[in-house]
Amino acid sequence: MPRRIAMIELREIILQLRRGCGIKHIHRTTGHHRTVIRALKAIAEAKDWLNPQKPPPDEAAVHAAWEATITSKKPHQLDGIQDQLLRSHHEGISFVVMHRLIAGQVSCSESTLRRYIQKMCPPTQ
Repeated sequence: MPRRIAMIELREIILQLRRGCGIKHIHRTTGHHRTVIRALKAIAEAKDWLNPQKPPPDEAAVHAAWEATITSKKPHQLDGIQDQLLRSHHEGISFVVMHRLIAGQVSCSESTLRRYIQKMCPPTQ
């Protein structure tokens, strides 16, 4: 599971970006991954937080913007046929057969299909 980032750390990254520090420098000094820094920079640019004429954002604003970005996820390629997959799974059809049945509809590996179904239908004990 990825490490949670404290909002004060995210705010510090924004302050460094406001000072004109580069992504590579911020990565070296904070240890945060460059993709995280790039994502935060995109948020800051969209919200005009990098403008030195304006006051820096508070932690609540950073938290709200960051959580909105993190929680917005792309739909899975198998979401379109989820009902069909769950029905097949409950009927006892194997993952191999299901993979062959959906081969014309969706391009994915058998292991991707298996993980998706196991996530939707966790085993009961």
